[in-house]
Amino acid sequence: MLVTHPSHLPVPLLILPFILLFIALYRSLTMILRKYSKQSNARIKRIAVAGSSITVITIALQSLGQLTVRDILVATALITVGYFYIGRAVIK
Repeated sequence: MLVTHPSHLPVPLLILPFILLFIALYRSLTMILRKYSKQSNARIKRIAVAGSSITVITIALQSLGQLTVRDILVATALITVGYFYIGRAVIK
């Protein structure tokens, strides 16, 4: 029963599926983008992080019952700003 009821699980076990999902999405996106894109490695990694992040955040909010259109827009805006901010920091 410890494994099936989320309120009795320790926090690391609640977060672990989201971390594993992020890693799987990131690896998949980098492999796909390297095969079909002519972008640089740094840009491919940034795109993969952005795509994986928005997907995992959306799934996490949905699993908590807190997903609204506003949440998706805010998360997308934050990830977009972070993408450009990191892109500028890497260039300098």
